[in-house]
Amino acid sequence: MAGATGAGDDSAEGVATVSGLLEAIAAGTPHTGAGSPLPPAGQARAGAAVVLWRAALAAGLPAGALAGAGAFADADLDEAVWLELMRSSAEHSPALTDADLVAERAAAHPGRPDALLLAAVLVSQAPGTWREAAVRRHARALLDAAAVLPGADRPDAWRELREALVNAGDVDAARHP
Repeated sequence: MAGATGAGDDSAEGVATVSGLLEAIAAGTPHTGAGSPLPPAGQARAGAAVVLWRAALAAGLPAGALAGAGAFADADLDEAVWLELMRSSAEHSPALTDADLVAERAAAHPGRPDALLLAAVLVSQAPGTWREAAVRRHARALLDAAAVLPGADRPDAWRELREALVNAGDVDAARHP
């Protein structure tokens, strides 16, 4: 991080280092798709990853330092925990790695406010990235799924996602009631 001179390059290097560390932790975390419950060793690794991820969020790091958290896109973590941590990470460092995969996973949870807020942040930050189309496609699928939920089951956060999509140029998103 910043050395005795306070050089900006040191800060940028620190941001990249923390982001890379989060990616490395994610790589060592069990991934979804195994089809069976995690064995005790896998549960321990997943639990340790969550503790470290929470510590990074609480550390008051510079903007961008948590971008590597996007590498947790396929981590075998409890969905509510994953959504909470990923939303917080995206709010801190919106240019997440693997943003398209993060948006895809979030799209499976139209009834969860964290999923809708996460997608809204990703859509707002995606312009100009090569993953923009995939992020917007998954976010739009999430909006469409949330819009058909009964009113009592539809989180208010769907409005933020709709606004983010409209602001990103998805005029049809404005037609959702």
